[in-house]
Amino acid sequence: MEVRFNFIASKIDENQIRKKIEDLKIKNVNIDEILKELKETVKDLDDVEVEIRIMVSENGYNILIETPSVGELVKKELKVEKLKISEEDKAKGITSVGDLKFEQVVKIAKIKRHEIFAKDFKKVVKQIVSACLSMPITIEGKNPKEILKEIDEGKWDSFLNV
Repeated sequence: MEVRFNFIASKIDENQIRKKIEDLKIKNVNIDEILKELKETVKDLDDVEVEIRIMVSENGYNILIETPSVGELVKKELKVEKLKISEEDKAKGITSVGDLKFEQVVKIAKIKRHEIFAKDFKKVVKQIVSACLSMPITIEGKNPKEILKEIDEGKWDSFLNV
């Protein structure tokens, strides 16, 4: 059986979750354990809207957290409505809708790391930067391809100690 919720990660309503799981009437379910794991999973997500899916059976449970897309998170960080350059801006020579700081890339990677199946955090960051290749943005004033190369060279390792 499954229950679903949409919450801002920092404002999860434990009572609502508890009640929905209790309503399933499944034996041997440790709701406190589920809530503890859920809080641990979303602790770094702050004000991010998440969809929470909890699958529960007599044999155990599984928690899935779905966060907004990388594009949506980039738009939020850049404070823009669209990741698109208008024809008028193109005519003016504008090639980017904004410039992410590497710290913002790391923040997005922390949000998405539970959904990206990578062995270490550096690979999660590289996947976020790779996703930015298709967006008209720069990172630290550079094309995301350059940032990928710099990550491989170790330039950004001090930011990746998570």
